[in-house]
Amino acid sequence: MNRLRYAIGIAAVLSSMIYTTTYPLISKAQEECLSVYIHSPMTIEPEILNIAKGDCVVWINRAAGDNVRVIFSEGTKCAGMTESPFRFRMDTNGCYSTDYLGFGVTSSLVFPKMGKFNYAVEFSRASGGFYRATGSVIVK
Repeated sequence: MNRLRYAIGIAAVLSSMIYTTTYPLISKAQEECLSVYIHSPMTIEPEILNIAKGDCVVWINRAAGDNVRVIFSEGTKCAGMTESPFRFRMDTNGCYSTDYLGFGVTSSLVFPKMGKFNYAVEFSRASGGFYRATGSVIVK
């Protein structure tokens, strides 16, 4: 019985070694996630973010008292060149936008292809009124 357990253990270790050497991209993620911080009064940091192909961008609402919405407006270019949306949805223009995000809430997209992606952040002030700031993601 102990020999059988030993043999099964050795087989499991060997199969895992073969799997990770045969499929290295699956076992080691290549992408990096970079952050865009949304602050009050109506600022984005950084306004222009340079990333590598395959990286993800995480937008973080740090604007106390403001709900914010991230809006891409480049239609099919955006939809065809981004993936893995988190808290984004396809809007009527065929591109991604978020619902309003409260303080501390995040959203993210992965950019697997090169290009420049312009977006706006819409601020809904607790005291009333809407304001916008703009930013860009440049994928090299």
